[in-house]
Amino acid sequence: MFIEKSIKQRIFIVGCPRSGTTLLQGMLNAHPQIQSFPETHFFSRAYPRHRIKRLVTWPALNVQTVLEGFLSEIKRPDLIPEAKTSLFTRHYAEKFCLLLDKLTVEANKNIWVEKTPRHLHFIKQISNQIPNSKFIHIVRNGPDVVASLYQATNENPRAWTKGRTPGFKGFSVDECINRWNHDVQITARYQHMPNHLIVKYNLLVNQPELSIQPIADFLHINYVPAMLSAEKAFHEIVGANEPWKSNNKRSVHTPESKFKKIFPLTTQQYILDQLIAIDF
Repeated sequence: MFIEKSIKQRIFIVGCPRSGTTLLQGMLNAHPQIQSFPETHFFSRAYPRHRIKRLVTWPALNVQTVLEGFLSEIKRPDLIPEAKTSLFTRHYAEKFCLLLDKLTVEANKNIWVEKTPRHLHFIKQISNQIPNSKFIHIVRNGPDVVASLYQATNENPRAWTKGRTPGFKGFSVDECINRWNHDVQITARYQHMPNHLIVKYNLLVNQPELSIQPIADFLHINYVPAMLSAEKAFHEIVGANEPWKSNNKRSVHTPESKFKKIFPLTTQQYILDQLIAIDF
């Protein structure tokens, strides 16, 4: 109970992959009150995907594997015994929450930030099972996301194969378009709801001081200058199997657009025609 009460907030950074979630996480991790971790993928890998399993609220069969893998990645195998959970518990996320609480308290901090972009698809489950949870949605313009997602998955397909069909070689252009369209529509549904904040990526990199203050207000923390540099915290939140994120370890900067470099003019126009228009 001590660990639960000492944690003021549990924050989830969500959004379409390649939208700047790692950059934002690094900035927040630089705050003295905040503890963050490598992507856990807990809900996206552990929550039952089959309708029948969801109806009877069974935990996913691989909950134990997910928790053990996470603890091994952060070099805390000593906590694996605490991660053991009954396959038939209705509250299988409790162990996940308590472990992050414990790690945060050990670091003498009182807020933790979890960043798995795909947790955007599990907001309802997270809200129901994680106390004092808040969500920060980061949104980047569609063409840049499509280009970055296409390049990342095609250059490092093995790192994106978890849960995909054998022989995965990267997303097609249409798959990248559909992912962005789908994800921003989810974010749009939450834009006026309490405990949700939308951050625009372009504003974050072009005017970071202006962008950070509303985030600090949302989290009820003071702004600190260290938040403008993600480099110090980079090694704590990015796994060795994520080489495509290397640019995020630098201080906040405006990235060079890949859209016009990667795609020919005909493909550029096709992408622009297919992306939906959403204003945040």
